[in-house]
Amino acid sequence: MSQSRHSDTHRYATSGPPDERQWAAPTPCDEWDVRAVVDHLLDLQRNFRVTMTGEAKPADSTFRDDVAELVDAIEAGGALERTVTTRLGRIPGPAALNILIMEHLAHGWDVRSLPG
Repeated sequence: MSQSRHSDTHRYATSGPPDERQWAAPTPCDEWDVRAVVDHLLDLQRNFRVTMTGEAKPADSTFRDDVAELVDAIEAGGALERTVTTRLGRIPGPAALNILIMEHLAHGWDVRSLPG
């Protein structure tokens, strides 16, 4: 992913678009506006953190918190060597990580492809 696209996706995920009009903008996902796409990614990241760490789902955490915990779990070892339980059922850890990566790439594009 180019630095520019990564920066735009990070900006939306951490601080939101500059104005309310952009939050409500439609996306290529027919039923989701920008806010719904970003909410989906934040929820997915939080759920994946729980999946890979085995922790209880935090009531409130930031995107950065969730990413930091996820990276710590992967760096500590074992997280990618086991089978994990997801909404899709039990799958290998690397497959779960691939799903997360694809979700971020696809929905990052959804947000990046908007004009303005």
